[in-house]
Amino acid sequence: MKLLRVGVAAVLAFGLAGCDERPPLAGQPAGDERSLRADQPAGDGPGRPVEVGGQPPSDQPDGPGEPDGSVNAGDGCAPKIVRPSRAPGPSVGVNYNGMSRNVDVAPGGELERVGAEWARAFVDMQQLLDKNAAEIAADEDIAGVRRLHGSGYRTIVSLKWPFLDRDFPRPGTVRMKKYVDVMHRVLDGTGPGVDVVVAGNEPFRETRPEYRDQDLVRFYEVMTSEIEAYRQARCRSFEIFMGSFNNVHAPEERTAPLNALIDFADRTEWIAGIDLHEHHLDRKDLPEALAWARTRISAGKQIIVTEFSLAQRWRAENTKPIPAAFAKRHGYPADLRAYQYLHQVNVKPVPQAEWIDYMSSTGWISGRKDYIVNSYAEFKKYDVSVATYGMRQGRRVNDTATSLPWSYNGIFCNFTCQPGADGKSSFNYAWIDNFRRIREGDVG
Repeated sequence: MKLLRVGVAAVLAFGLAGCDERPPLAGQPAGDERSLRADQPAGDGPGRPVEVGGQPPSDQPDGPGEPDGSVNAGDGCAPKIVRPSRAPGPSVGVNYNGMSRNVDVAPGGELERVGAEWARAFVDMQQLLDKNAAEIAADEDIAGVRRLHGSGYRTIVSLKWPFLDRDFPRPGTVRMKKYVDVMHRVLDGTGPGVDVVVAGNEPFRETRPEYRDQDLVRFYEVMTSEIEAYRQARCRSFEIFMGSFNNVHAPEERTAPLNALIDFADRTEWIAGIDLHEHHLDRKDLPEALAWARTRISAGKQIIVTEFSLAQRWRAENTKPIPAAFAKRHGYPADLRAYQYLHQVNVKPVPQAEWIDYMSSTGWISGRKDYIVNSYAEFKKYDVSVATYGMRQGRRVNDTATSLPWSYNGIFCNFTCQPGADGKSSFNYAWIDNFRRIREGDVG
């Protein structure tokens, strides 16, 4: 697919560009290019890779050459980092989380139906830790990432390191080297067309509380520096971000380790900026998070938001009864609660018309039907470069009164709704209309 669409508010360009042909990312003027020297010494100072166990980061990743058959870069390679284009407003894309196996790039497929330029996915590094290069390259989620950028979509990959059942490895140890090596194999497997690599995916959510200390900080500093060493050695042109940091509108989230990682990102020249996740309760939370983040980084640094939703708001409404008129129309008990209805439709999907009727009849949902457009206004105000919203629902068969009801999100209601007459996934409630309004510049 070689497609070019230009909207007033969101860039929708799908053409495949070579790494030296990409215009600058939002926040950077056109022509702002920088060459990174492959012979740059390692060290702990700003703008230099962190040493691992007294040795500079490895110049070459383990395993064979590029999965696409290209030749490894030599020691003398100096990659040119050229940033993607600056739209009149932030670029808004879609998020696959850890299910990029579902990427559909076929003509008339899900991505084309949504009309987004950017797509994001995370890779669970722990699950791939013992896999070799061939196994990683063949992984269905890694293959999904390759389909994205191979079809011209701008691609963000977040490297997820959950430490809920173990502490972090110490720099310089055999165990640490194992994490570095699998990072090389994963970045080889995703291919050379990735635009952004995020060092982390919710590190503070995915780490046991007693491990959220200086060891966490050091691990992410080392891994981010190793990503930079890989980028130089392989002549890659992706941007590096640090994150993702959750719900920083809340003061209790702004811990010393989190601030240490933001400081590292801010003072390190080759880190483009930080990534935020906002799954929040109130409308004011998102601008508060963005405003605080802007105070914590320099003017030249960028913010991306690779996850955002009203998941906390939806959870606060879990125990409310479904609308009486809706219950009567569709034959449900009058005292059925929202979370109970969600459980039922996740187990046995309903026609799209019923699901849309439920969403539009439920005041605490329909009153927020412009959520993505309203969020876009905040992204524009605080100069967010790219934001990605959930593409599909995940399978849920155990919704309770206290669980996060993710099914309300998702541009496609692929689990709560039956497919359309054409066999394709049905669109969720108003979110696709928000995307279209942004694409067409109808954002107020």
